[in-house]
Amino acid sequence: MSRRTKPVGRDRLAILGAPVGAVAALSATHVNHRIGTNDYMYEVIVRINRTTNTATLCPCMWAYEDTGDHTLSVAEGYVRAQVGAVGYNSAVSPLVQLGTWLHIIVFLDRSSNAYYYANGEYISATDISAQVGVDINSDTLGISGRYGAAYMMSDSQLDRLFVIDPANFPTEAERNAIVAERWANPDAESPTLAARTNYATERRVDVDFSDTEYNDTTVVNNGTGAATFTIGGGLAWSAVRSVAERATPMKPAENWYYFDPTHEATATDDLGGVAGSAICEIIYADIDKLMPATDYLARIFQGAGDYFALIATAGTTIYAQQAHGGTTINTYLKNAGYRSVSLDGVHVLHMYVSTADGVQRIMVDGQSHFWGATVGSLDMSGNVTPKFGDSSMHDGILAMRLWNTAGAMTNVVASLQARVPNPWEVPTTLAGATLIGNWEMKMDAVQPASSTVLVNRANPGTCDLTISAGTFSSTTRLAVRGQS
Repeated sequence: MSRRTKPVGRDRLAILGAPVGAVAALSATHVNHRIGTNDYMYEVIVRINRTTNTATLCPCMWAYEDTGDHTLSVAEGYVRAQVGAVGYNSAVSPLVQLGTWLHIIVFLDRSSNAYYYANGEYISATDISAQVGVDINSDTLGISGRYGAAYMMSDSQLDRLFVIDPANFPTEAERNAIVAERWANPDAESPTLAARTNYATERRVDVDFSDTEYNDTTVVNNGTGAATFTIGGGLAWSAVRSVAERATPMKPAENWYYFDPTHEATATDDLGGVAGSAICEIIYADIDKLMPATDYLARIFQGAGDYFALIATAGTTIYAQQAHGGTTINTYLKNAGYRSVSLDGVHVLHMYVSTADGVQRIMVDGQSHFWGATVGSLDMSGNVTPKFGDSSMHDGILAMRLWNTAGAMTNVVASLQARVPNPWEVPTTLAGATLIGNWEMKMDAVQPASSTVLVNRANPGTCDLTISAGTFSSTTRLAVRGQS
């Protein structure tokens, strides 16, 4: 198997399968979606999510019109390609597992076999020659996240369809090279595929979710089919996005803790902040396992129009929220039946407002969940009220930091992505902003077991957070689960 040189979707988002029960599939109609009697190739990067229904298949790309059906589906252990009215399964393979990101490529030679690959490896071939004469004539194509009573739901990050002249079907060596090259770096085209004589006309659908703004209701198609695919269910892009593969934060040492269900910490004080740009960093661990109640897991609050927060709602919803200039934005980590991959283990949440370049963004482990234009500065001047946890729940918060500046921030995204692997080291300047708040659930010389506050390590004695009902050692629990 080729070595992957770049994680799947390091800078790419994904469509979420079924937020709040809505149908979030993409669809479009165009004559170039027709396959006719040609051969073809699917490529998808998808994560299939188990649901409470009895479904066993999840369609990733499908067309239903007259007798010209075709569908690519994934189930636990195998891949299924439907040609016309007949479905053909790959061999069962341990490579195909639900709940993980899968990179699936299937080549369909209508006069011979369908060739199945998963995560850079060959699975099997299945004879489909009985369908050589079927006219696959559908103009309407659906991709990603299909949801219904008869199906599981999926998060999809890449969907591609190539329609191939039977006289120019890829050889075995070419197929293996295409798979290896795409697996090694799915953000770069396979040189073998790009060198094909009719590459431009073969590439009918190529949707990778990288050219999409937060308030769009369509996603760009880089193929020769429909120019855009529309998100179903009347949803905007900000409602359906999810992260793909992500950087892995280092696990904290043994002296890191989080609050138990009977304690919290808060204070109100002037951090010396200003109106302008700001970055909030929150490190959390296993919050979906710990959180039964409704309240702020962590927040830095200056006023109703200026704050950063990580909020839990009655055990069913977890979301990051920031406000500035009188507007509020959210991104969900858990919402109704959907759970993000960013709930288990240790994770790094970043929220920032950069007024100089007019950008606001929410990121988890270096992946953007939300971005858009700013609507003014974020005011961190005067008294602010940081808070850790609520006395009704385990909060899972390990650290919260705040950087602030009246001037411009530079290279913000790259700076925040660079922090993810080791967020335990804290710079006094980040992307041009100055550290003014740093509260950590860490027992050490600065914050011994007898401490009654969470010390503001950026400026001890200013806005130290008072621990309710006891000392540090009596009110905390060890939090070292997650990645090693």
